[in-house]
Parts: sequence; structure tokens; C-alpha cells
Amino acid sequence: MDLNNDKGHMHIPPIDNLIDQSTRIFKQFLLAQNALNIGGNTILGFSDNALIVETVGVGIEIEPIPIVEVKHYWLELPKVMLETFHGKLVQEWYECLKTLFYLLMDKHFSGERVFKELKRRQATIDFREDIDLIEQTKYSLSNSFDFDSYKDKTKLINSVFNPENKQEEHLKNIHKHIQIRNSIQHKNCTIDDFFLKDLGVQQISLLDDKAKEKMFKVNDCIELSIPEFDYFRKSIVLVGQVWREWNG
Repeated sequence: MDLNNDKGHMHIPPIDNLIDQSTRIFKQFLLAQNALNIGGNTILGFSDNALIVETVGVGIEIEPIPIVEVKHYWLELPKVMLETFHGKLVQEWYECLKTLFYLLMDKHFSGERVFKELKRRQATIDFREDIDLIEQTKYSLSNSFDFDSYKDKTKLINSVFNPENKQEEHLKNIHKHIQIRNSIQHKNCTIDDFFLKDLGVQQISLLDDKAKEKMFKVNDCIELSIPEFDYFRKSIVLVGQVWREWNG
């Protein structure tokens, strides 16, 4: 996988931004991870009998915190940090989909090209508003796009920018990570029936900390790793590179 091969690719700002952000977010995560490790070595060096006094406001201090509690919480921080940065990358992907949808609408309404791929869609117009009807229509269609299912959003955008469905494996991997983010945020990291049904599989594979595949099925708890996060990032870059081959 050549993540640096931009030969023949156009510059489409939303896609350029997505690729840049995927690299930036992963780098920020690695920096934060290293900072956490350095800080952890300091924390673990304190005696379990030590106390921390924290000031939380002007002249306000909370009760002393036993260092042993801090040590316990520190053990959970790598997982929390990984899930947080993973969620940020998922959000960047969603933002790119929405921005590309708006780009296609803009080109359609300007007469640059008819996008039949947008198919039948409903818009709400308020004639009481002193706003251009075309702008109202685009705004309404953009908002309605937010409520489309993830599958429908990706299918629409991919049908325009990647009609030959190149990098299908990586599109599927991105879809898997959308469900992983949803599971982390709403289902306490547990894989439920909908998770697997939406992906059309009976189980999923995730890379462990040593980049070895591990299988997970319904009711299993997701174990997100740095190699798996990096694979997600690579999938976004590779799909983005294909989308940039679009000639409009």
C-alpha cells in the first residue's frame, strides 16, 4: 500500500483535508500516547501512601486524592485516549461525506453537471424567509443528508467518486470502524446483533497490539489497538486517493 502515491490525483479540498487530518490526528495520538507514558513513569514512582492536593478554582481545593487511585485511573487512560482519537477520525470521515454531498449539489445547481446519482430527494422551503430559494433548497437537502443511513451516504458519494468501487476492502474496513465508534459510544464497547447485521457478517477481525488478527463475535467486547487504528487511518487515505482520481 503506497500511501504517498498522489500521481494523477486532483486536488479536491474536502478529500485533501480528510487525508491531511487523518495523518494529523494519528500523529497527535502518538504524541499524546508518549506524553502519557512519560507521565505514567513519574506517577508510578510515587509511594502508594502519597496524597495529591488539587486546586480546582480560585481559593477552592478538593479533598486530597490518594496516589493509588490516580495509578488505578492511569491504567485506563491509554484505552480512553485511543478511543477518543479514533472517534475524532470517524468524525472527520463523516464531515468529508457531508462536504462532498454539498459539493455535488453546488455543481448540480450551478449547471456545471447534472448529478443523477443524487436521485430523488425532498427539500423544505420556507417562503416566509428572505433567503434565496436555491440556497434554502441546498441547505435543506444537506440537512436531510445527515439523517440518511451510513450505508446510503457512502453508497451515494462512492457512486460518484469511485463508480468502479476500487478499494472495496478498505471501504468495508471504514464501515466496520463506524460501527466500532458507535459501539464504544453507545453500547459500552459490546458487539450486538445490529453491529454484525449492518456489516453483513457473523464476526469481525481486529488487529491486536502485536498486529495479529483476532476474531470477535456477538456479545464480545471490542479491543481496539494502535495497529487497528493505524489500519483504519490507512483505509481512509487509500479510499481518499481513489476519490481524488475523479475528473468531475
